[in-house]
Amino acid sequence: MAVARWNDVEEVGEQLAARGLPGLLSIDFEGRTTISAVGAVRSDRSSTYAWRGDRRGLSRALRDLDEFAAGAACLVGYNIIEHDLPMLAEHAPHLELLDLPAIDTLYLSPLARPENPYHLRMRRTSSRPTRSTRSSPMTGNARFSMP
Repeated sequence: MAVARWNDVEEVGEQLAARGLPGLLSIDFEGRTTISAVGAVRSDRSSTYAWRGDRRGLSRALRDLDEFAAGAACLVGYNIIEHDLPMLAEHAPHLELLDLPAIDTLYLSPLARPENPYHLRMRRTSSRPTRSTRSSPMTGNARFSMP
């Protein structure tokens, strides 16, 4: 089965909706104790949300993310259950998107790629596990967590 690479952000939502996956919200947060960057992709709108900044703008960014998430059916992301959602709940426990069901692709990746079951971020051009030097939620997990 051939898997299309969805490099055109404008077509991501249309392709997912055509496959019967509308309403997915893929999210990724960067930071260990505080959120320094946010990336999100909506499968049903062909739209993205990105923010990078400091604590002063975080509250507004999370409110904007909650608005962006309105109407989503499910959250999806890499390690969102152990990392992203607990960090988000700590910073903004009132957000409505925290009530959405979550699919963590960390647990699905060995099933999808049993020949390469690493849990590290993989560079798209390499079959060996490597860590990115600088993580970006939009070029990294939020976009590539979509099925």
